Amino acid sequence: MRAALLPAGPDPFLLTDWFRHFARWQSEVDVLHVLVCGLDDPEAQAYLVAEAARLRNATLHFRETRLDHGRALRQLVTEYGTDAVMLCEDDAYVRRPGAVAEAFARVERGDVDIVGSPRGSVSDEVAQAAQARFGGPVSVASGEMGNSLWPCFLFAKRDTLMLADDFGAHAYRAGE
Repeated sequence: MRAALLPAGPDPFLLTDWFRHFARWQSEVDVLHVLVCGLDDPEAQAYLVAEAARLRNATLHFRETRLDHGRALRQLVTEYGTDAVMLCEDDAYVRRPGAVAEAFARVERGDVDIVGSPRGSVSDEVAQAAQARFGGPVSVASGEMGNSLWPCFLFAKRDTLMLADDFGAHAYRAGE
């Protein structure tokens, strides 16, 4: 089973725009779970529930307070992750039909453990340690490069993601 997991902020209009785009590729996932954080307005929540009801496979989860992005991702993966998951963000849009299914298929076949976009947002110490251990930094045609990954358009088996200690920003000391 394939799940798209989306942590979202309190902007209902940004999220409904994302839903509009999702409607074009929703057949490429089995379920969509959205964790909406920091939206405590009942009217806005009702609006989002009505908009999500137009989709065939979306479930909304509301949390009145904001959550650190990493904690929101951890909650989504832990509570709603299925065999394979896609992490996405409410300001990121799928532009090419079939791209989501293709990324999931690579993970499900075992061709790769993770499909993601390289990111260079780590300290020099971590970048040097990663480069020494794994090579790199990795670069792609879009110009992105680094030895870490964006938590958006990231595809993996749930069990692989659960190996991570922390999904959020974290300062590691030498040797950690």
